[in-house]
Amino acid sequence: KNNNSNSPIPKLQLILRKWCNLHPSMEFRCFIRQHELIAISQRNHSQHYPHLMKDWPNIRDTLLDFYQDYVQHRFAEGRVANYVVDV
Repeated sequence: KNNNSNSPIPKLQLILRKWCNLHPSMEFRCFIRQHELIAISQRNHSQHYPHLMKDWPNIRDTLLDFYQDYVQHRFAEGRVANYVVDV
């Protein structure tokens, strides 16, 4: 149990995946609050990628679909409501 509350600490997991070469412009950080995707940013915030502005509506929709289909309410079996995920 967590010393600051009565809620149990979720069991931690390390998940490894096969390496995939992605263009750095296509790596994003998603911020989740109360199980809702509230913000998306570039993972590489120190670089400007001009094509992202033009492609943003499709990128945003794809990330939201991915979050809803594969992540939402699944992280830590839905017991953790606030977190950050890199995709």
